[in-house]
Amino acid sequence: MNKFPSDFPHTLTGFGGDPGLNQAQHRERSKKCPVILVHGNASNSVHPRFGMEAMKTFLKAEDYQDCEIWAMDYLGENNGMHELLGVHQNRIDAFRDFVDQVRDYLGVEKLDFISHSLGCGMVNAYLRGLQSNGQWNGEDHRFDVAGTSVSIAGATYGLGTGSIDEFRTGSQFEVASHRFGDVASDDTPFGEDTRSEQIAPTDEWKVTTSLDNDQVRYVAIIAREDFVDQQYPNTSRRNGADLNKVFNVGQGIPGHEKIIKEQAVFDAFKGYLNRTPPVPQVRFSVDKESGNHGANLHITVTITPAGATIGYKARRLTKAVQAGFLVETVAEENAGALANNQALTLAHDGAWEVTFTTNSGAALERSYGVNVLLPELTILTDNGTPFQGSLEVKTMASKGTVFYSTDKTHWLAESNPLIHETTTLYFIAIDAEGLASPIVSKAYEKKTVQFAKATLTEHFIAGRLGVIDYLNVTMQLGPNAVITLYFVNGEWVRDPDMTEVALAPPAIDISDDGGVKTAPVTLAVAAHHPTDSAPAIYYTLDGSAPTRQSHSFTSSGLLHLETAGTRTLTCRACDAAGNWSDTVTRTFTMQFDDQQTRIGCDKPSGVYAGAVDPVISPPEKAGAKSLVYYTDDGSDPSDPKNPNRLSFDDKKRFTIRGNGAHAILCYAKDAAGKEAFHAFGWEIDDDDYPETRLSPSAGGNFVGQVRIQLTVSEPSEWTRYTLDGSEPSETHGETYTAPIVLDRTARLRFRSRSLSGKLEPVRSAVFTVTPRLERLVFDSEARHTGYLVAQEDKRTAMVGTGNMLRIGAVAGNGDSRAILHFDTASLPDNAHISRAFLEVAFHSTAGDPWAGGRTIAVDVQRGHFGYTRALHANDWDARATAEDVARIDRFADDSGNSTDFSRTGLDAINKTGVTQCRLRMTPGPNGETGACLMLAGGARARLHVILASPQ
Repeated sequence: MNKFPSDFPHTLTGFGGDPGLNQAQHRERSKKCPVILVHGNASNSVHPRFGMEAMKTFLKAEDYQDCEIWAMDYLGENNGMHELLGVHQNRIDAFRDFVDQVRDYLGVEKLDFISHSLGCGMVNAYLRGLQSNGQWNGEDHRFDVAGTSVSIAGATYGLGTGSIDEFRTGSQFEVASHRFGDVASDDTPFGEDTRSEQIAPTDEWKVTTSLDNDQVRYVAIIAREDFVDQQYPNTSRRNGADLNKVFNVGQGIPGHEKIIKEQAVFDAFKGYLNRTPPVPQVRFSVDKESGNHGANLHITVTITPAGATIGYKARRLTKAVQAGFLVETVAEENAGALANNQALTLAHDGAWEVTFTTNSGAALERSYGVNVLLPELTILTDNGTPFQGSLEVKTMASKGTVFYSTDKTHWLAESNPLIHETTTLYFIAIDAEGLASPIVSKAYEKKTVQFAKATLTEHFIAGRLGVIDYLNVTMQLGPNAVITLYFVNGEWVRDPDMTEVALAPPAIDISDDGGVKTAPVTLAVAAHHPTDSAPAIYYTLDGSAPTRQSHSFTSSGLLHLETAGTRTLTCRACDAAGNWSDTVTRTFTMQFDDQQTRIGCDKPSGVYAGAVDPVISPPEKAGAKSLVYYTDDGSDPSDPKNPNRLSFDDKKRFTIRGNGAHAILCYAKDAAGKEAFHAFGWEIDDDDYPETRLSPSAGGNFVGQVRIQLTVSEPSEWTRYTLDGSEPSETHGETYTAPIVLDRTARLRFRSRSLSGKLEPVRSAVFTVTPRLERLVFDSEARHTGYLVAQEDKRTAMVGTGNMLRIGAVAGNGDSRAILHFDTASLPDNAHISRAFLEVAFHSTAGDPWAGGRTIAVDVQRGHFGYTRALHANDWDARATAEDVARIDRFADDSGNSTDFSRTGLDAINKTGVTQCRLRMTPGPNGETGACLMLAGGARARLHVILASPQ
């Protein structure tokens, strides 16, 4: 991309500024401290995985203008290959010229930097005065230019002693990169000069030197166990930074990508930006918060300084989610300017979104329901404590359907999504009339766990393995195995998601102390815990002791007390380790006549051992009853266009029969326009029904067709099944009389009914039936891939893990071989493999690996090369099931394919478990060696398998 203003004197490509403006207009409109975005290696400014466009989007959402955001392709416009030898010194002159040109073009003294990976080293080189000859010239420094420097997943301390050139930890370059002036080591020259003002996960990273004077703000983001951190843990830190923060966003290359695309990461450091804006900012406030208001709404603004004005844009609109995208229909729009103490009037009823802006780009957004009721949406799950493993995020809406998104672009109808890593979630509730709540969001951070990667002996000497564990694991994995241990519960363990043992039970907070209430009240109930991010809160409203069968929240929740009478709220919380909090009780005496619209039921939701006949009552007010609409299929009863909704205007008895889950959704609206929405759910489980067994027992993958048998544990009235995902019942589905022959992919659902009328819950299994001549592609599993480096005598080998696969040798390093790990168990047992080949992705080189006719040979192992699942030093030269089955020759693009596997290679592919491939460099005809090829591991390495007719 080459997208710059026409009068910007650049030599590098990239993007920056507003191409429609000239230099004078840029200088006039730049109000925030301009930001330089710096990409990493094997990348460019708009690279689809590692470019900086996502970061630009984050900045734009914080009211940065195009004229304040700049990025360059210092490695080349279409770069997609790693540069390893002398990359900093080779590129520093062009980098320095570009940054200085931006500063001169905008006429500003200060710039902010946001850099990723290699870009962090380039910014460090710019600030400290690195020269193209590899020398560091402190007289040519640029510390006076930097307002804030944010480094994300950079190799501040190199990539370990096994890396090469400028990236080798302990190299002359790496040591010199921390030196400035007379101070031998300072990661943050002219940074924060008070240790107590520095934020870091460990006090060891809080340091000051004689250089520090709080002139530059520094932020360092560590991506736990990403591609960089795996090679040298915590290399991304900057000792003495204003903020050192560790995020757990995923391992390997995927984690290295997500760290620059995650909203929660940007939110962590955005407050450190724009410390030195070129012009003072206008500040303002409004007197009406988002929410529901009466007719003819007036919104008054207060502006500082008083003589300034702000702009506004107001839209009356409805919203809907269509095909996963949020669609707006605007009925009215107006815009203008307001002076201090002037008011904006919203005269028409409806949902309004108003944006107030200053000439500096600062903005304030508000959502108003003018004489209408917008849905009220609350995120119940707290984000105060980082979570372990996974976390279900719960929400509650006063009405409508809740949708969630992780990028504010793609939306799914789900009120309680499950997340597995650091994620920012966005939610919106939309009712049947298109009235929408404001978008609300929270960032959830996965707990970062201290880890250490070393050989078994190094772990043992460091005290991370006891003598018995050391001996046992050594016997299992071999003496040279490299493993990662995690520090959990005060011990070093191999599972980073092991549940922490809580040292204390949760504590409960209730937002109101109880007493006499003359109007409905909403209570916020929350549980807090030092290690468990989501304790369960169990409660009752009749004063009885809560149990695990009581109603519950996760982490926090809201309770609405809307009817007259006395309610005794009793709560207890329980953490993941089973520790119970003390019981907390509050009594509320509700004394008012104007009852809210409420739908009642005489049988509370829950699990029942037998049939239940709940009676649902319509709302009553002043003797008048409202019409209640309901559905029993999960669809929206408030939607007047819903063909499945029914209604009643008096008490209605429902008959709930049959094992399984049953739900009734109800909606009512009284004459005053007040709405009520209630969901009732019951689960019937009498534990006395026939059991239908399936063969094959759990579905699976098949070629051509599969023969399915159903067997019932006792004589039954019927056994019925469906293949379209619908629920079989007494009146729906096919009656099973003979084995089912299936020649297509389908979800089988089945159940039986006993002679005494007991109904089995629905069971299901998915059968994937592939046609003949089908191609399957298997991604290599990152946790089990790696490389093996032979020592000089080739009798022992060192194990290396991570997402970079090293093959071959360079001076001073042993010959490396890579191991790829594929789970090929999904291959049909009755399939015949007609063709297979490997697809690999280029990472980098040291020397020319193809010189002299060298190539990469492929060995295939059915199962694991070693006697364990872990990589083992003996895998370097272990005998394979089939050797030299294919070759990988020179390829020009970012990826390439091997030749087709030989017949012995095809026969070695495991249809019931793991298949491993070993990649090794063959010497040239004259025994040429001395070069190394690095390939991307993990899912970037793939095994393609083509199936022929089943045998």
